[in-house]
Amino acid sequence: MITNYIKIAIRNLLNKKVFSFINIAGLALGMAACLSIYYYVNYEFSYNQNFSNSSTIYRTYFTRQMEDGENRVYFNAGTALKNKLDEIPEIEGAFRLVKIDYQNNSLIYDSDAGRVALAQQGVQFADKSIKNVLDLELVSGSFAKMDQPMKVVLSESVAAKFFDPQQAIGKTITLSGNIGNHDYEIVGVTKDLPTNTTFNLSVLLSMPSKGSIEGAEQLDNWNSWNAETYILSDNSINKIQNALKRNVTDLDIFHNDETIWSLDMLPLTDLHLTTVTQEATLDKSAEKLLLGLQLIGLFILTIAWINFINLSTARAIERAREVGVRKALGSHLYQIRLQFMVESFIINCLAAAIALTITQLCLPALFGSKDLMALSEDSSMFFWTTFTSVLVLGSFLSGLYPAFVLSGFKPTVVLKGKITSFKSGELLRKGLVIFQFAASSIMIIGTYVVYEQITYMKNKDLGLNINNILILDAPPTDVTSSSTDRYQVINSFKEEINQLNAIKHITASSDIPGQDTGWATSLRLSNETDDDKKNISLLACDRNFVDAYDIEMAAGRFYNLGDGTFDKGHFVINEAALSLLGFETAEEAIGKNLIEGRMFPELTIVGVVKDFHQQSLKSKIEPMALVYSSWSNYYSLALNIDESLSSERKAVLLKESLDQIEAIWVKFFPEYPFDYNFLDSRFNEQYKSDQEFSFIISLFALLSVIIAGLGLLGLASYAVVQRTKEIGIRKVLGASSGRIIQLLTMQYLWLILVGIVVAIPLAYLGLENWLEAYAYRIELTPWMLVIPILSIVLIACAIIGSQVLSATMKNPVDSLRYE
Repeated sequence: MITNYIKIAIRNLLNKKVFSFINIAGLALGMAACLSIYYYVNYEFSYNQNFSNSSTIYRTYFTRQMEDGENRVYFNAGTALKNKLDEIPEIEGAFRLVKIDYQNNSLIYDSDAGRVALAQQGVQFADKSIKNVLDLELVSGSFAKMDQPMKVVLSESVAAKFFDPQQAIGKTITLSGNIGNHDYEIVGVTKDLPTNTTFNLSVLLSMPSKGSIEGAEQLDNWNSWNAETYILSDNSINKIQNALKRNVTDLDIFHNDETIWSLDMLPLTDLHLTTVTQEATLDKSAEKLLLGLQLIGLFILTIAWINFINLSTARAIERAREVGVRKALGSHLYQIRLQFMVESFIINCLAAAIALTITQLCLPALFGSKDLMALSEDSSMFFWTTFTSVLVLGSFLSGLYPAFVLSGFKPTVVLKGKITSFKSGELLRKGLVIFQFAASSIMIIGTYVVYEQITYMKNKDLGLNINNILILDAPPTDVTSSSTDRYQVINSFKEEINQLNAIKHITASSDIPGQDTGWATSLRLSNETDDDKKNISLLACDRNFVDAYDIEMAAGRFYNLGDGTFDKGHFVINEAALSLLGFETAEEAIGKNLIEGRMFPELTIVGVVKDFHQQSLKSKIEPMALVYSSWSNYYSLALNIDESLSSERKAVLLKESLDQIEAIWVKFFPEYPFDYNFLDSRFNEQYKSDQEFSFIISLFALLSVIIAGLGLLGLASYAVVQRTKEIGIRKVLGASSGRIIQLLTMQYLWLILVGIVVAIPLAYLGLENWLEAYAYRIELTPWMLVIPILSIVLIACAIIGSQVLSATMKNPVDSLRYE
């Protein structure tokens, strides 16, 4: 019997090729979109789940409630915290990470074949206990000696740059940075972590090495505030927090003022999608965004299922005689319903096979930077469960209503030809069309607004110039050394670069625009107490920084030759720091003294620069100071490019300039690689996640419109066929083609307009909520809603009009005798 059902289903599909194509194509696109989105969302939620203990590992952070009720969050703690955590029985393990990427590190390996020197990120001091807490997998060696100074564990990919990872143990590698050169013995090589992790464990220096280099007191210090601290515990969160309060925040050092301290935890699996704001609230906007994407995937799939239901019920009259004959010949009701369910299942299976192929082909293109094989076994199982559920549920839901409607016709009425329409099916089709175009309208409006926000962020005045700026990764410079030889080499390098016609300015700095400065201090006015200290970010630079980046002064001056911050106390702040320090105007700040008490002598404000965006427009401009220092992680070269030249001529000149710059680099720094990039590209990397989201939502918005359009095409086609004789009669009686087109178009156009009216307030509310995550954002205007809506209306009119126009162009004689 089932075989017979399958044969009939295949015959029906082949007989109605247009109907079959629209249904299968619509369902395949809907399923592919849904599966792609769910894979991507599943990948994002899978961060840090590959660690065997992921569900019981937490990142700790301090929250400090001030007297005025405000909260401050400290993500890094003093190194003494971990030592205290080791004494708590409720905690099974803990480790610290002290990152030192700000020191501009390079790894150097000398062998008989010569010297290999490579710039390296992901360098940090780590405790031996990291191995057990994260359950790291080793390629060779062990962590047994990581409780000794000057030992290092490399990741497999880092080790492979210098030698065979299997033969790395016992070799000595040099870490060269801005605090000097230090030799480390390699004691282990770990397997590379998957891409879906928040850790970068490229180079793990043994924690005792920090004590050897900086002093033993740095390993048990409450005031360093530079250690990421993680704990492992399978106790309840309440029990852990009570233990932390009892053993940490009740200590006397946290009760020396009127503020209230607490030590909080963030689960390791939440680190990727949850941000702790400075107001001590959990920002889950990224998680909400992913859930919104899931909703989009469900919308697209629902639109595809709606197409199937609409087209099946639209064909009800056409298949009514088939049902009547079957019933007259003795078929049972369940048999007829089963026939339609089998047809639905076959169409869904064909669509699912195509969808899976599309998904496999498109995923690398959509998410090329993701390691799609990095999903854990549970996550992979979830994906295939979703796929199977989509197939089974889709077959059932999309086939259920047509099966019950079509099987309900009475043979006597059908065979007399008295059924021309049925109101319940017509009302359902109208409701489903409204839903389809409401969902499509929301997505099209969302696409337009997301594009406008990203365009706004990329084009807004940043307060500095990032165009035609070439960035070089500076070689390490030992700022702790009293030798002037290295600085003479650097100055000579900068002088030769400045002599090139292609260079307007060259400046050295600890950070470049687009980066978190990663360096801060607390300071106060000279007439205030230490309790009044305010946190301020620091960026080290030379006196050419504002000229190279075209940064304007709000008051005072920038650094001159002979100035100094570390020795003479000259200090330049930005406008955002004015109100923080209690100044009303930039002019008022000039000449005022500040006390920092650790790195600097008494400071004197000599200048105020106008605010500029050190980071993307997603973040507010932070209070910051530009410190005059020899610390240089980057060289920024402002290129002298004539914008009137053709792009081909510019490319030639740029190539010549790069060759000249590289020749000078090799002359002064032969041991270090010549790495460069352009600042505008690097700065815009901050918008990569937003651009990915924009691309994804644009693509799937287009898919939703295509799928809805396919459904509308099918409905319009069947409507025209059913009304062919009516069209012929109207033409014979003198109706114009335009009048007939208007009559037939309006029956669907008003449904689309209702869907749009439903979509507008929902889109507005959702987008307002999304834009709240941006410190600098566009304002929603009526045009942002009108333009996408007009595009949808025009597309719908074109689809309906194409079908109606072909019918009205026929000879009325052919229309009246088409049956």
